Amino acid sequence: MKEKKLGGGILTCTIINLVLYGFGIVGLLISLLGKDFIEQTLTQSGQTDALAQLSTLNIVFSLVITSLLLISSILILCKKKIGVYSFFTLVVLNIIYGIITTGFKPLSLIGLILPALLGLFIYKRRSIFGFSNPEEDQSIDA
Repeated sequence: MKEKKLGGGILTCTIINLVLYGFGIVGLLISLLGKDFIEQTLTQSGQTDALAQLSTLNIVFSLVITSLLLISSILILCKKKIGVYSFFTLVVLNIIYGIITTGFKPLSLIGLILPALLGLFIYKRRSIFGFSNPEEDQSIDA
């Protein structure tokens, strides 16, 4: 039996996610380690709104979510069903967390473009992940 390939759309979206989450983890680690300097700079410049969001809890929570999203993206590349479930669950949790901490902003919905595209590509090639029969797959040029 011939092994099915992921497809260009899934590969592209997942690799972009890996790069973005990798940079996100590095940035969050820098924020966590340089928190005192950042607080001092924000206090001097009078940025009280940004200072209120710079708690250790917020940084650690974002670091955990981003790390789990990175792991989920790797699992999607490995064609694991748990990767798909965890990725989209974490995306929803991340959006809810953002709305709770900063309030709803229409620009925050831009972060749903890449997961929505990935969801479309996974749906079109769902038999790879064990969601349906291979005969039900729909081809898409991406």
